[in-house]
Amino acid sequence: MKLNNKFSTLIKALILANTLLSCNSNSQNMQENNKEVEKFNSSELYPNNKVAFTKSGEKTVFYNAANEHLIYAEINHKTNQYKINNVDLFPAEDLLQINDFNYFLPKKYSTFYKYPIGQSGTSGGDFFTTIEFNELGLIKSIDKNLPSANHKYIYTYNKFAQLLRIFEDKLLNKTLLENKYDENGRLIFQEKNYEELIAKKELIYGKEGRILKENIKEEKIAPNGRIKSDLSYTLNYEYNKAGQIDKKQSKDSNFVEQFQYDSNGRIINFVKYSAEIDKDNPDKLINIFVKKTYHYANEKLAEEKVYEYQIVNASILVNKKWQPLNIDQQRKMAWEKLNDTNEMPTTEIERLYKYNEDSIIVSINHFNFANRVVDGKAKLEKDLSNAESIKFSFDNSGKIIKKETTDKNRGMTVEYYSY
Repeated sequence: MKLNNKFSTLIKALILANTLLSCNSNSQNMQENNKEVEKFNSSELYPNNKVAFTKSGEKTVFYNAANEHLIYAEINHKTNQYKINNVDLFPAEDLLQINDFNYFLPKKYSTFYKYPIGQSGTSGGDFFTTIEFNELGLIKSIDKNLPSANHKYIYTYNKFAQLLRIFEDKLLNKTLLENKYDENGRLIFQEKNYEELIAKKELIYGKEGRILKENIKEEKIAPNGRIKSDLSYTLNYEYNKAGQIDKKQSKDSNFVEQFQYDSNGRIINFVKYSAEIDKDNPDKLINIFVKKTYHYANEKLAEEKVYEYQIVNASILVNKKWQPLNIDQQRKMAWEKLNDTNEMPTTEIERLYKYNEDSIIVSINHFNFANRVVDGKAKLEKDLSNAESIKFSFDNSGKIIKKETTDKNRGMTVEYYSY
């Protein structure tokens, strides 16, 4: 059946008008989602009608905007402790760290610095950092009194209490971090502009609301201003049956992140891999691994170990002759060696956590590894290169008021925190 020309033209006009209206609506939503607000409405909903955050009693809980609607951060207002599940959505650079998932932040704390005083040598003193919070417990501003100068940093948020910008409050208002969100309230772009790192990240989502891929460009900068590395790559995401991120991997396999979880959904293993060509030999691949393992007890992190590996195998011994391996073969062999219990890491950092009613005690041991020949036989030796103990002390309300760090020579540094 054919439509007459007038009716057909009308239908096309209506379709075009609806398309334009939809695009305009999406554009307006996107502008709203990237607009700074001063006050927060606890009944604010994401466009998918999910709650963005809840504040109840002593806790504020923040949910991401994806369909899974997972919790990405929690703030305990009684103890000023932060539980962070996603550092992209809730950056932790300015928080004080207990472990990879838990942080804290007082209103004021002091740090002792040694600093040069011209030709006469060095001096030292306490320098104070003061933080201002908004009603949800999010950072509003940070004043840092450092030996070099005073710095003030401003944080801004949208109506969903998602971070928009961190900028340095100077004449130029230098933006250090900026996030942008789509019409659904999902993070789609992040830019960092720090002295040691300049980076851009673009996130692409699928129909189900999960991230499909992440486009990354970053420059790492040395203290002297020299660019240490300049990288651009794309990570494709894979998920397990529970909807958790299982793997991120670049198309050329030069960048990989792998995740493993326990039955309670907690991460227990993490591997980050990057590959680079040896500057002195274009046929040799340097395989760099960082492997983390986590163990829990009584619902808390009890042990964390970080291993670093640098595996280089440009050839293999076959029938008593060395045969060269191509780049892909070198990468494959490196992964095989990583999963070999006999493979020796270059370093290991072990952190053990003990929780008391009035404190948290963290024991940290740094190890180096070496192969040595003893009585004509190769022997793996694990040497303790450094050790320290950290004690976080609580007040009666559970706030951390003091941090004491003791090194292997019994030297001690102490930081005090006030609220």
